[in-house]
Amino acid sequence: MKRNWKVGALSILGLALACTNTASAHHSFAAFDTTKEITIKGAVKVFKFENPHVSIILTVTDPKDSHTTDWFFEAASVRGLVITGWRKSTLKPGDVVTLTGHPIRDGRPGASLMRAQLADGTILQANPLAIQNY
Repeated sequence: MKRNWKVGALSILGLALACTNTASAHHSFAAFDTTKEITIKGAVKVFKFENPHVSIILTVTDPKDSHTTDWFFEAASVRGLVITGWRKSTLKPGDVVTLTGHPIRDGRPGASLMRAQLADGTILQANPLAIQNY
């Protein structure tokens, strides 16, 4: 029996498009309000220098009542951060840092990381494309 190569090619193309759509949905930043920036200062609780996205949990203490809130920051991939100068040793639990990012739209304490200011004043970008415009 002779196979129709067009049917096979269209099947492969359809599968590839379906996978591409799924991958782009995973990397969507729709949950973040990119029209706003927030800046939060606190102590590093967790620094996961792992793919697919580096993440930081920052414990922020309210000076009025000493209540603490953990803020979740999602960053680029390990490779993306390495390009901008980050290393696995950049942050350690207890380090006080100031993080700037696009907040989560629904008001939860979290953001997409744009940049970090370390205790010594060093500023690290979280987007390799941003370093040329900074």
